[in-house]
Amino acid sequence: MGQKTEKQEKIKFEKFYAADKGKEALAWHHQKPNRFIASVHESRSEPGTAIDLGCGSGVDTVAMAKLGWTVTGLDFMEKAVVMSKEMAEQEGVSVDYHCANAFDWPEDTQYDFVLDSGLLHNLPREEIAKYKKKLLQQRKNLALKG
Repeated sequence: MGQKTEKQEKIKFEKFYAADKGKEALAWHHQKPNRFIASVHESRSEPGTAIDLGCGSGVDTVAMAKLGWTVTGLDFMEKAVVMSKEMAEQEGVSVDYHCANAFDWPEDTQYDFVLDSGLLHNLPREEIAKYKKKLLQQRKNLALKG
C-alpha cells in the first residue's frame, strides 16, 4: 500500500477508534470466530503457525491461539493491537502481536494458515492483485473474506 493510501486509511480508522465506544461499536467486530478457523483446524492433524492480518479486536486471533496454534496478530492500528492483546490476556493465551502494514511484513515469514477477514476490502483496487499474489506465493491455507 502506498504511503499516501496508508496515511488516508489510518486517518479513517483513527476516527473509528477515537470514538472509543468499545470494540462492540466497531463495524468489523464480531462475537464469534470466523468459520474458516474451524474448517482449517479440523483439516489438520495438529495446529501449526498462523497469522491474522488486520487482527482488529482479536476475536479470530485469540480463537486460533485457544485451539493451540502459534499465532501472529498483525494490524496497522495500534489501538487494534492493544484491544487484541487485552483479549488474549483475558483468555490466558499467548499471541505474537505487531503493529505494522501487511505489505511491509517480511516476505520470508511463512505460516501454515493466513487469515484475512477484514483487510482485503479496504485496499484500493490496484493493490488487491499484488496483495493476493504476495500471500499465495508461500502460504498453505489462505482464508480471504472481504
